[in-house]
Amino acid sequence: MPEQSLEVLLDIYNEIWNSGDFPSQWREASIIPIPKAGKNLSDPGNSRPKALTSCICKTFERMVNIRLVWYITADQSGFRKGRSTTNQQIKLETIIREGFIKRQDTVGIVSDLEKAYDITWK
Repeated sequence: MPEQSLEVLLDIYNEIWNSGDFPSQWREASIIPIPKAGKNLSDPGNSRPKALTSCICKTFERMVNIRLVWYITADQSGFRKGRSTTNQQIKLETIIREGFIKRQDTVGIVSDLEKAYDITWK
């Protein structure tokens, strides 16, 4: 796009960001199933949904993602590039060891979120 058009688009994005007024047309998507390799295609659970949305909306989503990732603390390991569950295991072990040294109780809550989003409204 020409520089002037990019500046107009950025102004629109910043207005949406500041006002929180997300265009209703961007909330619409066409959902198409992408079959998983080697699975029975008659079972809907053997496909992944792909949402086709506006390219302008997708660009805005990428910008928002970059802004939000900037705010993520060092405690977040899941879904972060270069991080894994090992990071959290080491952190948990460190917290437990510090609790022992200080003679304090350590409480942990673990949640398995496998397929957590399969039950959300689609």
